[in-house]
Amino acid sequence: MYVHDSPPLNSEIENIYHDSGTSKKRIATLEEGIKVKIGSFTCPAATGNYSVTGVGFKPRYVEFMVGKHSTVDVYAGMGWMDYNGDMRTISWTSAATENASHIISDKCIGIINGTASSWLVSGVYVSMNNDGFTINFVSINTSFTIGWKAVR
Repeated sequence: MYVHDSPPLNSEIENIYHDSGTSKKRIATLEEGIKVKIGSFTCPAATGNYSVTGVGFKPRYVEFMVGKHSTVDVYAGMGWMDYNGDMRTISWTSAATENASHIISDKCIGIINGTASSWLVSGVYVSMNNDGFTINFVSINTSFTIGWKAVR
């Protein structure tokens, strides 16, 4: 069973405990007020580092959503990165001539061109910054819009 202290005052820290019956063991400490910000940007026109600023805090985790469709092709991707540099992306393609999905462990943003295994857009973690985050775009395609959700 998990229990936590009474609701904290604005300047306090909340402790979460595991209650084993006779004793409590602290298993996590959460700052009051989880912060979340969402936004989007068009894939940059050049490869290299791309910084998102104006987030208002240093994220610990960022999720990405990428997608595009035409009359016959649908591309979709979801990915994430955390402050430790861990990242994953999942890419789906449904096209007139091919359908494929891929899970990639070395990118946080990615859309693979179906079974051809060529990247339409891809990016990797660089850093979490005091007011946002930075990604290194390895493959670019300005027809993709990238949505993001940053969490602290």
